[in-house]
Amino acid sequence: MCSTVISAQQRTLRVSYASVSKISAAIEVSGYSDEVKKQLEEELKKHTEQRETSTLLQSGTRSSYTIVEDKSVEPLLAKGNSSLEGVNSFKLGNVQSIYLDLEAKERLTQKAFTDKPLVIKEELTASPQWKIGTETKEILGKKCTKATLTVAVKPATYNDTRITHKDTTETYIAWFCKEIAVPFGPEGLYGLPGLILETEINSKITTATKVEYISQSQSLLAPKGKIVTPEQYEKMMEEALTRFLETNEDTEWEIKH
Repeated sequence: MCSTVISAQQRTLRVSYASVSKISAAIEVSGYSDEVKKQLEEELKKHTEQRETSTLLQSGTRSSYTIVEDKSVEPLLAKGNSSLEGVNSFKLGNVQSIYLDLEAKERLTQKAFTDKPLVIKEELTASPQWKIGTETKEILGKKCTKATLTVAVKPATYNDTRITHKDTTETYIAWFCKEIAVPFGPEGLYGLPGLILETEINSKITTATKVEYISQSQSLLAPKGKIVTPEQYEKMMEEALTRFLETNEDTEWEIKH
């Protein structure tokens, strides 16, 4: 159940979330031999959905969002078949944690990389332009209002042909609770007049399962890893993708960027 906000300044808010997304939205593979392709398709059918849990901690103008990935797909990635080893690379670039400091106007995003995580440091230059609607629904016994946010999506590039993403926009859907006056939510989203209890981003739906206040103050720690700028991260990702694709010449991939 959601807790009523009382003297929240002296406590830490903790929100537990559960997410469900379709694996087919994260990886598309072609170019294998018929035998290997059939084996891969049969294995993926056993895991049509990928699940993960996450936790949001909030104290004052700061929040820390941490994701725990589902391990149910690990048997597929640990088959030992050299033809399937590249499947694990779809984790490259996956978000592991997001730290926000609204007072310092700073975002730190930890992402998986080839060997150690990278932390992308960004300045929060403008507030998200949310459009708050009139539609409502109940989550955890609390009335929530629907809001949408249009986000520009940059294309991933490799010789202008290998990565299929193009310049486009995506619409994020958030359901926030005005009763809980906290401007944060999952996936690093913020800027609404209430805690975000549910989001719909592409094929991924993230919903709060528990909202509570911790009686003692808990430190919100920034993620660890090599700190880079967004521009440096893009360059490092392109170089990593180039190395990966050059070793898989006959395979077409769509990889999260």
